This record gives sequence, structure tokens and C-alpha cells, in this order.
Amino acid sequence: MTNRPSAAARLWDAAALALVAGGAALYLSAHTGMKGILVSQVHLATVEAPNITRWVHYRTMSNLGLALILAGVGVGIAAYYRSQRSRAQGAAAVPAGGGLPDGPSHDTPNAPQ
Repeated sequence: MTNRPSAAARLWDAAALALVAGGAALYLSAHTGMKGILVSQVHLATVEAPNITRWVHYRTMSNLGLALILAGVGVGIAAYYRSQRSRAQGAAAVPAGGGLPDGPSHDTPNAPQ
């Protein structure tokens, strides 16, 4: 890659990484909590049972973690397309020869023949 990414591009990438990492941590925490419910003592399941309440809490955490992961992937995709668009606009602004003349033109009156 010839051009260094801008500070804004790095910020977008950092936001995507933070969302994915935070979502994964939340999802894994919920997974660990749900596993803990499985090994705990089994009681008759009622709506007011502590294990049911904990399971609903962990399920909500799990869903939030997955939503954060999806949001992070979306931000990452948006950052990629933003980067490609700015790179294409930057390449269109520079002439094909890099802005340097190739040599004398044949149309110049002082050119040797």
C-alpha cells in the first residue's frame, strides 16, 4: 500500500474492532453464565425461579453481544468502502504519468528533428 491511512480511517477501524471485541466478550460471558446454570442444582422450573431469571438475563446478554458483533462488522464494511472510495478519488486527481512530463513534445517549435 503506497498511501498511509488517514486518522479518520484508523478511527473507523478502531471503532469496528472495539464493537466486535466488546460483543465477543459479552457473548462469551453469557455463554459461560449459561453453562454455569447447567451444572447448578436442578430445581422445579417456575417463572420466579432464580435459574430462569438468570437464563433470561444471559440470553439478553448473548443477543446484545451478537448485535454488537454485527454492528462492528457493518462498521468495518463501511470503513472499507469509505477507504476504497477515497483511494479512487485520490487516484483520479493524480494524472496517469504522476504529473511529470515524459519529455519534449513533437509539437514544440524548438524540438530537434
